[in-house]
Amino acid sequence: MAGRDIKDPVTGPSIGRDNFGTVAGRDINNNHRTAKIGPGWWIAIIALLLAATGGSVYWAAEDNSDQGDNSSQTPSVPASREAVRSPSTASASGLLYADKSVTLSNAWAVKRDCPIDVYLEITDRGPQISEWEPARDGGVAAWPVLEWTPPCSRMNHQINFDNVPVAKVSGPQTQSSCQASAQNSLSNGTALDGYGVRALAIGDQFCEDFGPRGLVILMRVVGLTGSPATEIDWSVTAWAGTPAAERNTPPGGVVYAGKAFAVGDEIADANDCAVAYVSIFGDTPSVKYDRGVGFGKSADITYFPTCLGGNGKVRLRQYVAPVNGNVGVSACEDAAVRADGSSLDVEVTELRAGMQYCQYSSDLDSVALVKVTALTTSSPASIEFSVTHWKAPDAQ
Repeated sequence: MAGRDIKDPVTGPSIGRDNFGTVAGRDINNNHRTAKIGPGWWIAIIALLLAATGGSVYWAAEDNSDQGDNSSQTPSVPASREAVRSPSTASASGLLYADKSVTLSNAWAVKRDCPIDVYLEITDRGPQISEWEPARDGGVAAWPVLEWTPPCSRMNHQINFDNVPVAKVSGPQTQSSCQASAQNSLSNGTALDGYGVRALAIGDQFCEDFGPRGLVILMRVVGLTGSPATEIDWSVTAWAGTPAAERNTPPGGVVYAGKAFAVGDEIADANDCAVAYVSIFGDTPSVKYDRGVGFGKSADITYFPTCLGGNGKVRLRQYVAPVNGNVGVSACEDAAVRADGSSLDVEVTELRAGMQYCQYSSDLDSVALVKVTALTTSSPASIEFSVTHWKAPDAQ
């Protein structure tokens, strides 16, 4: 079967089995023949059947108790196929492996005609290097991927992370602390899209919460060679949790409750007077600072810092309405959809702790209650919010 696609038909004479361990068929002259099957034939047939299943028996029976680096014992399987065969992380929980080593190497890239990008893919079996970009579904890869441009391409600027929460961390990490750091980076605007290669230092650590697989990843830089780096040695630890696809919320149900985020002048000034764009209709509030007020940019909440002039301003996107008291999902939705549909601009000096706003997303059919919990109006200004996000109730 070597070299044959498992879907290809195996051509040959028609074969059928009788009840006595014989094979009945016809020869090339269409004469009926019967032949006994010896032990050697049984072994060959079993081997053929195993090959036709794509080795699934091997994967199911594999012992994963050894958490050490056993990459030399693992068959070479393209990443796209391994993603299909590998056991679902939904059935696993806790530590998958700890401190597995992998190196991004310029020499490795040169031997492969220097691809522009080299990919470090982190599966539930361990990290692996590839010159081929992993398949993506809706822009998201099947497994966490770190993308590196080797120096031989003359474009070595930064390490690129997945489009999921990634945070730089310090100190010892557990699954819960690593995941919390990654999630908190979304709410305070420090989440990383990438990291400059020249800024990397031995000891740097990055936590990633890869929701599509429910994986939490800790990546540590343990070695650097050259400047810019021609070799980057990583140590990778992975934990399993619940994939985001399984976190279903029914109509009227809470997606998250009382999650905090903050915006302010300090981070805006540190990023050349960047505007803060906040998304609240996801799994958690997400803050991203971006320089300039570009055409077409929009967010559920936008903070315009004082460095742009004036006192600073918060814009809450349509449909939005101020509310008072204890507000549930139905009342919040009703208040927002009855508003005139215009965005609401509020200057920082007009805000007070305890103010509340209801927002409705027609695109996602979701409702959010946004509360001001604390603020500083003097320079540098800052505002802290708390958000509860519901899926909208079914229409009555």
